[in-house]
Amino acid sequence: LICNACSWLAEDPGVDVNWQNIQIMNKSGEKIYALEFMFKDSTLLTPQYVFEVFGGKLLIETENDSSFIGKIPIPDNELQANDKYQVIIFKQSTLDKYSKEEIIKQNIFDKRYELSYNELKKMNFKITYSGN
Repeated sequence: LICNACSWLAEDPGVDVNWQNIQIMNKSGEKIYALEFMFKDSTLLTPQYVFEVFGGKLLIETENDSSFIGKIPIPDNELQANDKYQVIIFKQSTLDKYSKEEIIKQNIFDKRYELSYNELKKMNFKITYSGN
C-alpha cells in the first residue's frame, strides 16, 4: 500500500490525464491568429464568437514556422468522441485588410477546422495550417 501511494505521488503533477494536447503548426508564410474551442453541441466557431462574444482576447498569435498547443478532452464514450474540436484561423493579412466589423458581418476567416477526437487521433493530434 505504501509503495503504491509513493508511486502515485511521484508522478508528474503537471500531467493532465483528462486532456490530449493538439499541436497546431503554422506553415502559412505569415503570422496567424487562432482560437480553439469545443462546443457541447453543433455550434460553429465564427468570427462573431471570436470578436463579440470572446472579445478577441483568446486569440493565439503564432509566427510562421511555429506552433501552439491546444487541448481536447479525452472522451469517456463514443458520443463524446464525435464532439467537434474547432480551430478558427485569421492570417495577419486578413486582419490588416478588413475591419473587425467587416469580418463579423461578412463572416470572414481564413480557415476553420472541425475535427472529432477520432479524426485528430488519426492525424497524430497534429494540424498543419498551410495558408490555403
